[in-house]
Amino acid sequence: MRISKEQVDNAPAPASGYKIYWDDTIKGFGLQVTSAGVKSFVIQYRVSGKSRRMTLGKYGKITPEQARNEAKKKTGEIVQGIDPLVAKRKTEVQSITLDAALTDYCASNNRLKDATKKEMRGSLTWGSKDWLKKPLSAITGDMVLRRHKQLGERSHAQANVWGRYLRAIFNRAMAEHKDQDGTPIIKVNPVQTLTIKKAWYELKRKQTVIPAHQIAAWWQAVGGLPNPAAQSYLRLLMLTGLRREEGLGIKWGDVDLVTGTITVRDTKNHEDHTLPLGRYLRGMFSGMPRCYVPQ
Repeated sequence: MRISKEQVDNAPAPASGYKIYWDDTIKGFGLQVTSAGVKSFVIQYRVSGKSRRMTLGKYGKITPEQARNEAKKKTGEIVQGIDPLVAKRKTEVQSITLDAALTDYCASNNRLKDATKKEMRGSLTWGSKDWLKKPLSAITGDMVLRRHKQLGERSHAQANVWGRYLRAIFNRAMAEHKDQDGTPIIKVNPVQTLTIKKAWYELKRKQTVIPAHQIAAWWQAVGGLPNPAAQSYLRLLMLTGLRREEGLGIKWGDVDLVTGTITVRDTKNHEDHTLPLGRYLRGMFSGMPRCYVPQ
């Protein structure tokens, strides 16, 4: 049969599964009809001895004549050694936007904390909101170099953070989307230009350690704060070395006054960590109103 509108309209659905009605004039061109009555145009071909099938489109979205022309085009590509499915895959990957790649990165990384996901989106929106709808393939090394320099005029540290997050997203996209031979479809991470050009900003490490001779004065100043909860929080950080977020995340269930320990949940390395309270903190928690710490 020659696939035409009349043939497509009258093609019966099978009782189960699907059935393909092949065209007599274009090799491999056919109409696939499912038991639910969904009709799609397909082309079947062989590459390296393997049979492959590609959907050209659903009837209703494309006409039989459009499908026929598309089948002729794909047949021509096959003759030239081009695999239409591989070419389609490359086109799809090369159209992935920065926003989609960011969403995919956050959704696929189970170890990434919600706070980090929020920070990534905030940083990339701050530094490249106008790029979010751009395909990754359209972002070049020169673009990254210029934008990093512009952002550095506002903040060296934040410009570097932006660059690191952008680099991570590209690295994942390159690892995730590959040709059949394992070659990345997105072949270049444009953020690498910052390394090649030695454009990363050198940042001096913050000196946040309280000198030993100032600890007594700091302790006394904290004791003078009008908020008792703030006093307890700051002294907890001082005596345990916890990070700010870790201290804020402590709940009553993490404090064991019997054994004199405190357990920090889901630390930066994603493990719980138990610390001794010591005499002062044990007494502090013993006399602390329950409203100061979440249950």
